[in-house]
Amino acid sequence: MTAHNLSPVMNHHRQSILLAAAAWLLTLSLRKNHASIRFRLWLAASGKRLIPISLLIAGLGHAPSSVAQAPERMVFKVASIKLMDAASHTGGPLPRVPGVTPGGGIRSSIPISGLICWAYRIDKFQLSGGPPWIGSDRYAIEAEPEKPDDPTALSSEQRADRARERVKALLADRFHLDVRTETKEAEVYVLSVAKEGHKLTPSSESGGVRHGAGVIESPGAPISFLVVMLKPVLERWVLDETGLDGQFKFKLEYLPVDVERRALALSGKPVTADDPRPSIFTAIKSQLGLELQSRKGPLTTVVIERIERPTVNQ
Repeated sequence: MTAHNLSPVMNHHRQSILLAAAAWLLTLSLRKNHASIRFRLWLAASGKRLIPISLLIAGLGHAPSSVAQAPERMVFKVASIKLMDAASHTGGPLPRVPGVTPGGGIRSSIPISGLICWAYRIDKFQLSGGPPWIGSDRYAIEAEPEKPDDPTALSSEQRADRARERVKALLADRFHLDVRTETKEAEVYVLSVAKEGHKLTPSSESGGVRHGAGVIESPGAPISFLVVMLKPVLERWVLDETGLDGQFKFKLEYLPVDVERRALALSGKPVTADDPRPSIFTAIKSQLGLELQSRKGPLTTVVIERIERPTVNQ
């Protein structure tokens, strides 16, 4: 019961006192009359006082607790950050996203620009601003949350989302990251089912999605995972309008696009002119029964306004 709700009750209580005083004076004046008359007067005055008291007791019984549970702090308790030596890389593909531990911690060796993109759920082309080192320097980051997550109560996606919030706090604390978000109209791709129907195979497996130059495949994943892989390949935002639920097995083989061609050329494996693989647009329709169409749509971008090199752990 709030102070606002108590006000009418208190007014009623004051009126009851005045009525009781009036009843007492009237009873004195009627002391020569029958006792039953004086009893009825006192009963009426007492009833008026008992009603608000009963309401007050009932209201207090339903009053909310004044002790509110504090929201969980989505931060890391321990975080080790060390600048990695570029010469220490011994070959093989470099990771593109951080690893999330069962308890909600992270293990990362990706550039800070990639960590920002992962934390804010965007792709590289949606990030702007910041000095060049955020895309070249790699930091070995190991962090554990204040209160570890229960892996039996949360899905891997839920644990990743919670880790993203902690990474945002880490970036703000150790890198002094300050960003703003903007939404603008831009060219996007829309993924939909072709008129002939999709060619995806339903799957009960959960194996994630593998992406290599000219190939995207999975033993079992939702369409949203395919969309995530298509965005950096096409270097454009992709909207999922397939309406397909569940997990599917798929393998998409296509002629490497520009961003993949550049990576292959740097590794000494350039794409030749006689490569027989179809374009990604032709392959996605003929192999998966899906279509990619270009149109205008909303695009969210993240702009870095401030970022500093962290004080690293020795």
